Amino acid sequence: MAESISRLTIGDVQRSIESTPTDGIEPPQPSGAFIVHDVVQKSFPIPETKIIRAQNYGQSLWGRTAKIRVELPSGGRQTYFLKLDETGWNMCKGEFEALKEIYGVSPAFVPQPYTYGRYVQKGTDKELYFLLMEFRDVGEQVYQNLFCEKHSISNGTYMRCNWERKHEQHAL
Repeated sequence: MAESISRLTIGDVQRSIESTPTDGIEPPQPSGAFIVHDVVQKSFPIPETKIIRAQNYGQSLWGRTAKIRVELPSGGRQTYFLKLDETGWNMCKGEFEALKEIYGVSPAFVPQPYTYGRYVQKGTDKELYFLLMEFRDVGEQVYQNLFCEKHSISNGTYMRCNWERKHEQHAL
């Protein structure tokens, strides 16, 4: 049996592959050394930043991700998150611009995006696109229904009830 949300119809097969998780989601883990391209290193927000360690980190459906620990010229330390994308410039630029806008109004909601760019992979003619942002240690992710018990997505109302625990703060 199909259900309808707005004008979209979701069949049984689609619903079965898009089921909402009810168990905790394993946090990302570092998994080996990651070589940071010179173009990415020159794109760090603070010039003269030195890489201490770079590791593959977590998973991505269409690219690679890395956790990069750096030492700043001041002696302080910072950690960046890097996404590499092989599918296209517009996708990388679009994600950067979206994160920048969201960060501008709700910095706690998304990591701070620093820059994006492209480079040619060494030894090939393959272009790679990257997005550099603040690293946030997400830890274990526990499933949390984004909609309150009183409302559902079927009525077209977007809810922040469980995030803020305030039923007065609904946005239409």
